Amino acid sequence: MLLMWVAGLALGWAGVYTFLQMTTTADENIHVLPAFVCKEISWFNERVFELGRQFPTALKTWFSVGSVVAAVGMTVGTAYVTWTLIMLVVQKLVSVQVDVPLSDASIMIPGVTMPMNATVYLWATVFLAVSFHEFGHALAAALCEIRIKSVGIFFAVVFPGAYVRFDSYYNVGLLDQIKIQSAGIWHNSILCLLCFCQLQLLPFYLSPFFDLNQGMTVISIPEMSAFEGIVSLGDVIISVDHQPTLNWGQWRAEIDNLAKLVETKDAKDHGYCIPMALLQVHQSAMTESSCCRPDTDSDAECFTYNNGAHTTCLDGKEVGDLSTTRCHARIEGTCGETRVCVTPRIESMQTLIRLAFQDGRVVMLHGFPADLHAELEVMEYTTQMSPLWWIQVPTSLHRFWSFLLNISGTIGFFNALPIHYFDGSHLCASYLTYLVADERRRQQWLTAFLYFGDAVVLSTFVLRLV
Repeated sequence: MLLMWVAGLALGWAGVYTFLQMTTTADENIHVLPAFVCKEISWFNERVFELGRQFPTALKTWFSVGSVVAAVGMTVGTAYVTWTLIMLVVQKLVSVQVDVPLSDASIMIPGVTMPMNATVYLWATVFLAVSFHEFGHALAAALCEIRIKSVGIFFAVVFPGAYVRFDSYYNVGLLDQIKIQSAGIWHNSILCLLCFCQLQLLPFYLSPFFDLNQGMTVISIPEMSAFEGIVSLGDVIISVDHQPTLNWGQWRAEIDNLAKLVETKDAKDHGYCIPMALLQVHQSAMTESSCCRPDTDSDAECFTYNNGAHTTCLDGKEVGDLSTTRCHARIEGTCGETRVCVTPRIESMQTLIRLAFQDGRVVMLHGFPADLHAELEVMEYTTQMSPLWWIQVPTSLHRFWSFLLNISGTIGFFNALPIHYFDGSHLCASYLTYLVADERRRQQWLTAFLYFGDAVVLSTFVLRLV
C-alpha cells in the first residue's frame, strides 16, 4: 500500500511539474521545483504592516507574553523529547516495559495511517495552522517597523503551507528579535487553546439539533464490511450484549472487554437470559448438540448453560429476540425462575454479539468483537433528521477542530525545539547572545545545542519506527 502511494505521488508530481514548466512564465511569481510549487503575492504587505502599527501597546504586551511562552516551551519541550528518548532506549535495549511518552503518535499519511476521506481536513488544517504561524511573525515584524517583502503560498509533497519574507530584523533590539522569533510559536499556542475551547463547547453548539448520550450513530461503513446489509448509516446502537453503549466511554469499554475476552477464553463469562421453554423445545427437537462439534457446519449457534455443564444448539436470532437481560454464567439466579442463562461459545476468536438499536431492532452477529471498532465508524450524537449529510455534521466539526489542534500543536512544538531550520534555532541564538558575551564561545554553544536537538529528535523518530 505504501509503495503504491509513493509511486502514485511521484507520477502525479511528475505530471504537475511538466505542466507548470510548460505553461508558467517568469513574471507570474510562481516557483516550480520537484514536488514543490509556490506562488508569491504582495497585496498583503501593506495591510499587515498597517495592522502592526495600529495597536502598538496591546501588540507589545501580546508578543511579550508570547516570548515567555516560547521560552518555557523550548525548555519543557526539550526535556520532554529527551525523556521520551531515554524511555525508548530503556525499552529497546533492556526489554523493560515502561510508559513511553508519545507512544501513540504517528505520522499522518493519507491512505496509509489515516483514511483518504480525511485528506481534506489535513490539508485545510495544515494550511490554516501554518498561515496563522506565519501571520504571527509578520505582525510582530510590522510592530518593529520591519516591512514585509512578500507572502508565499506553497504545496510541498502532500502538504500545503505558507511563508512570509520580510527585511532583515537583526538591526532591531535583541528583545524585539525574540518577539519576532517567538510570534509563530505563540500564535500556534493560541490556536490550540481556541481549538480546545471549541471542542469543549461543541456539545453546547449542537444541542438544539443533536442529542448526546442517547446512543452511538453509525456514520460510515466500509465496502465489503461484515456489517454491510446488516447495519445501515444512521442506525443508532443503544447496547451491545445488553450493556448500554450510550456514549464513547461505554462503547469502547464494552468492545475492548469483548475483544480481550475472545483472546483468552473458550466461552463468554456473560450470556443472555432466555425463556426456559425455548431451551426445552430445542432439547426435545435435538438428540445431540451437533453444532457444538468443531467438524460440523451448522446455522445454529452453540451455547452452554448450567455453569458450562451442558451444551445446546439454538437459533442465534431467536436468542437475541427473546433475551431480556444480560446474565453471568457463574452467578446463579440472575435470570429468575422462568428463564435460563445461556452463554455463546468462542471459537477462533469469534463469538455471538447482540446489538440493540434505538428503533427496537435486535441484530445477532457472529464475528470478531474488534470489527465493531474497525468496520463501524460511530459518533455519540443522535438526531431525528435523516439526511446523511446532516448526520455527518458533528463528526466533521469534531474532526476539523481535532485536526487543527493536533497540527497547530505539532508545528508549535517542533518550532520551539532547538533544532536546525526551525524557529527554535533562531531563538536559541538570541538567548545565547543575551547570556554569553564572547562570540566564539557563543557559536560553540549554539552549535552544540542545535546538534544535540537534532540528534535527540532524529533518534526518537527512528526508535519510534523500529
